[in-house]
Amino acid sequence: MPVRELFANFASDFQSLNIIHIIQFRNIVLAAAAAAALHAGASGRAAAVAGVRIDDSFWSPKMEVRNDVTIPDVLRKFEGRHTAEPEEALVKLYRLLKDEPELKSRPGMDVDERRYFDLVTFWIENRGRHCGYPHWLGWGNPRSEQWIRESGYSDASFGSHSRPSWGDYAQDSIPVFEQTTIEGHAVRDTLLGTGIATAALENRDPRYIAAARRLWDNMTGRRMFVTGGVGAIHEDEKFGPDYYLPSGAYLETCAAIGAAFFSQRMHELTGEGKYIDELERVLYNSLLTAVSLKGDNYTYQNPLNADGHNRWEWHGCPCCPPMFLKITSEIPHYIYATRDDALYVNLFIGNDADLNVAGHPVKVSQHTAYPYDGEVEISVDPQTAAKFAVKVRIPGWARGVENPDGLYTSDLSGAPVLKVNGKAV
Repeated sequence: MPVRELFANFASDFQSLNIIHIIQFRNIVLAAAAAAALHAGASGRAAAVAGVRIDDSFWSPKMEVRNDVTIPDVLRKFEGRHTAEPEEALVKLYRLLKDEPELKSRPGMDVDERRYFDLVTFWIENRGRHCGYPHWLGWGNPRSEQWIRESGYSDASFGSHSRPSWGDYAQDSIPVFEQTTIEGHAVRDTLLGTGIATAALENRDPRYIAAARRLWDNMTGRRMFVTGGVGAIHEDEKFGPDYYLPSGAYLETCAAIGAAFFSQRMHELTGEGKYIDELERVLYNSLLTAVSLKGDNYTYQNPLNADGHNRWEWHGCPCCPPMFLKITSEIPHYIYATRDDALYVNLFIGNDADLNVAGHPVKVSQHTAYPYDGEVEISVDPQTAAKFAVKVRIPGWARGVENPDGLYTSDLSGAPVLKVNGKAV
């Protein structure tokens, strides 16, 4: 199918969301190949890498956007459409190829990983830069969509801004760096925030960091439900205004997962424990409840007050199962984090891990029945004598802080107890 037809209806453009999952799967395959090569040693590495085909197109081989295509070409090809937030997937692909250059060594491969990151930068920084029309909220969807189909935005009076606005729904009303509230389709916006934070990990641009903080603060402090759910309004599956938190709200499973991804990336960017608090909130309240014990049925939306609200075996818009699988497969990577000369213990889940902290091999393990029991035993065993900090997250709820902005409160009392080698500190 031609690209123009594939993305002809932006208002319901979920083809690109599917492509995100394909890119993420490609990342997993490539990473597995690199890991297998490392395990095989130097002699086996080339053979393992040679079995992976990489095509230098920014989404998939059939898109055919290659090295001779410029960013303006991409803009013209998609008529300025912003898609279902592939930014994080492309940054991960960029970082993987940068960190594992052997993956590009197959004869005939011509891959410039920087082009992936340039495309992400383009998508983030060109949101909100358009002719200013249509006015989606004032005109309504039918009139706005008709105006776009008739190419009203191509009028010479609009000058160089020769593309339409896709409105709040697509996070395209104003530039990202001017946004102070999280608006529009909840899945798209949480994934956009995730993409901005992921890009900031690479470019350390203060504008990106500040924008990600503002969006996350507004989402968590004014628009997140006590379960970690987001996206109160059924129409357009979108965020409501500040403090609009009705018990019968929509709360799509994918949106909660998107909020969890956003929170994890913010922790990776800043090292602040409050972001893992909100990731944990989603894992234990929105994620687990969204899937049946057998794993064969799931909920698409999760209102707090639900009467006769059943799980689906299949849904006409099956976006939730791959999002569930994606975050479930990522959880082992979220338990710990390392940064400079510090080990962060983020989640309390029984495990054994081999980590590298400040250049030192370290074995870490946890024994716990959390969250059913609050006792957590953590063992840290460096291979050789080493000096580094161990930063254990004290959950906000355990300190009487249910929400970083006071949106929710509780009457929990008591204080956490921390012991090192059996002695209280």
